Amino acid sequence: MEGIFLLYNVILLYFQQKLKINLFFLAYVENCCNFAASNIKNKLRIMEKYIVQIEFRYRAIPKIYNDYTSDCYDKKITIGIYDSIDEAIKQGNKSLEVLKAKFSFNDCFSKNGGIFGTANKLVCSFNNRNKPQFFANITTLHFDDIASVMEDVFNAHERWLQNKG
Repeated sequence: MEGIFLLYNVILLYFQQKLKINLFFLAYVENCCNFAASNIKNKLRIMEKYIVQIEFRYRAIPKIYNDYTSDCYDKKITIGIYDSIDEAIKQGNKSLEVLKAKFSFNDCFSKNGGIFGTANKLVCSFNNRNKPQFFANITTLHFDDIASVMEDVFNAHERWLQNKG
């Protein structure tokens, strides 16, 4: 984080002394550096874990709820919560191997097999409507201090208000 502030001071001195740039631009550079420093601070503070879940959607004999009959059901199970995306992908793919016995699909979890080379965190079966379906996903869980998140949210909103006007 000290590197960001050092970079900010170098940029500030350069523009002040060499280019005689206006104060609006200097305030913009300062705001960008503060935002970058805030993001670095957030990255260090946040703890992330990855949860692997599978949701089954199916039809069964209807139950009556308050005069409403439904034959659509779902069950969601949690495979596990993991410290790294690599471990979540590995365990998620092991679970998909079990599903291949009853479902037809060609996809798997991967770190860079998704759209534009991003992580593929969703695998589903799209069978015909008369068969059960599943949706397996890896979700990132963010653990953080509520007070610091609130502060970040209000600071970001304040920057937005200043930028808007």
